[in-house]
Amino acid sequence: PRLTTDGRSVVLAVRVSNVVAGAVEEEGGADATARIYLLRLSLDTYTVVDAAWLNRHSGESVSEIGGSVACAGLAVGDSDDGAADDDYADGARVGCAAVAYVAFGPPPEITAGEGTTTGGRLPVTVTAVRFSPLLSGGEGRSPKPAAPPRIRDLDLFEHLVPSLVADSVSYDSTTGGCLFLSTAGLVCGAHVRFPPASEAGQGRTEAIPRRTLEGGLSGEGNDDLEASFRDEAVLAIKSHLLSSFRQYLGRTRDGGANLPFVARSVAPPSILSCSSAVLSAAVVLASVSIVNSASAGGRVGGAKMATTAPPDNAMAALREKHKWHADFVKFLLHAGAYKKVSATGRTKLRDHGEMIAAAGATLSECRRCLTEMDAGADKDEGEASAFRREVVEALAGTSDVVADLPRRWDDLQRPSGTDPDMDMDMDMDSMMLTLSCVCRGLGEAFRYRANESTNLYDIPHHDPTLCGKGTIPWTSSTEVLAVLHQQLEKIQLFGDSVLSSSSNYEQDKLALKRLVEDASVSLLAGYHDHFRCDPQNEEIARLYDEAKRLAIPLLRTSYVNEDGDDIQALEMSLKHSCFEGIVQICHDHRRSWKFCGPFSPVPPDETYDIRLMLSGTSPESPYVHLHGSTDYRTGLPFCDFVLNWYADRGSNTEVLELGKECSEALTRFLR
Repeated sequence: PRLTTDGRSVVLAVRVSNVVAGAVEEEGGADATARIYLLRLSLDTYTVVDAAWLNRHSGESVSEIGGSVACAGLAVGDSDDGAADDDYADGARVGCAAVAYVAFGPPPEITAGEGTTTGGRLPVTVTAVRFSPLLSGGEGRSPKPAAPPRIRDLDLFEHLVPSLVADSVSYDSTTGGCLFLSTAGLVCGAHVRFPPASEAGQGRTEAIPRRTLEGGLSGEGNDDLEASFRDEAVLAIKSHLLSSFRQYLGRTRDGGANLPFVARSVAPPSILSCSSAVLSAAVVLASVSIVNSASAGGRVGGAKMATTAPPDNAMAALREKHKWHADFVKFLLHAGAYKKVSATGRTKLRDHGEMIAAAGATLSECRRCLTEMDAGADKDEGEASAFRREVVEALAGTSDVVADLPRRWDDLQRPSGTDPDMDMDMDMDSMMLTLSCVCRGLGEAFRYRANESTNLYDIPHHDPTLCGKGTIPWTSSTEVLAVLHQQLEKIQLFGDSVLSSSSNYEQDKLALKRLVEDASVSLLAGYHDHFRCDPQNEEIARLYDEAKRLAIPLLRTSYVNEDGDDIQALEMSLKHSCFEGIVQICHDHRRSWKFCGPFSPVPPDETYDIRLMLSGTSPESPYVHLHGSTDYRTGLPFCDFVLNWYADRGSNTEVLELGKECSEALTRFLR
């Protein structure tokens, strides 16, 4: 026990168990029900006035028999960290606030002779608990705390602090924190500053604003989501997840282990006891730490892990990260926590897996493109070397910070025409390399989504019932769509030049056709995701319209639509309700669908028959969605747009003929 500085109370750590030690020893197993509490006792009334459950470690870990962690000491000091307390009347406060530091770690005998490699051992953890001031409970009553305790856990680096010397924890009057002695011979210190209560949750998940956490994860706004990521409870659960996951990896590294048993034994009770909103946010943050961990040295969430990937091999590092990511999802599943992760949280997890796959495809495609360029037509050696250097610099660190992949794609772009002295071939190479890398990366992400959505993440490949900013996949992020839009604009300006100067016309034409198709489909699908979730957003509607007017004409160009049938352009126009594209394509192909007479050997082609689209208002019609949409620029519904389109071109005969299929629209038009 430790006396608080005001002398009015003491703080002590206690272990509570439902099973006596002898019974556990006879059964040969640890007590999974064991818990550690930090209690504050009032010396005035000799009663427990405050208690904090230290749920960082599982019951088996803190069990007296066979436990893997032991308490190394306790220190108590003043709470002089600036945490905001409400003003109380002089007579109301009977005790000051205090911060207790308690350290847990593997006993020294467990770590003896193991060096700095921890494997599946628990790290040394310093837990800081802030007890609020005590208020008078009235005459004859025990004092009561002003607010619940606030808890922060610090996992220490295993190579610096493999374990602690017993009873070495003491109060540090200089910092207001604690000092302790590592078995590695180092004197270490820790100090936690708790932010004002108005800026953070109260430590217990019940006190966290429900809207902040669940609102963010349900997609009500990115600001709410970021706010939940900064919440005290979310950050605490994140650290618990990463630490227990490292233990899980260490104990299952050699194979043959019972994965569900290992996961349940290392998972702290905090993971299962917190709310779904807190856990979902923490899982996303922990996953970000895994995919963004530096590949050199094999660290997960800031702690070193054994890895088979050499630091200079980006592809091997990405494969290792993919394994970590998949193992993390399986760890959550085996620990019984995954079922509490929300649909939005699972979507974010899948995004991270897709990014790893897309990063590998990007690097592989970049290497292929550079190799082909080197083997192609002769270019100025200095320009070629400078171009390669720019590409390497743009993609440097892709395997380390995987979540920055969209920014890496943007760095690959080089604006056309900004330097008059720049070699045009190099600029075309930049355009083709960027679009090829982006499309290859997105294609790999889509394949990963189709293969793993159900198998690994237990979510549908595409769920139209989920609608919110938080459910929009990363492939539809504004950064990715901006890159695709800019690349298609370059194709629009320089596509013909690329082919006319090509030394291998047919091969480059086929490559350009594939890239334009893939980029157009991805661009329109991305804006459709945003528009579906927020159809009243004026900016989204404008960008969606611009994307349609850019992508669909490109799908009609000679190097994409070599057969001249415009089938893909028409399909995209129908899918995304691009009225301009639909009418223009059907008008250009009117001879193929119009009935040429009773003796004509050519039957009418319904593919381009706009009459079927005008009359397709029944729920069974494939064109019914057109009648629920309006054109962005004119605000007209589909039938009215078609009639006005022909009228603007002086085709009044067509207006009357097509008006037979939509009499109400024709009546409005004539009026």
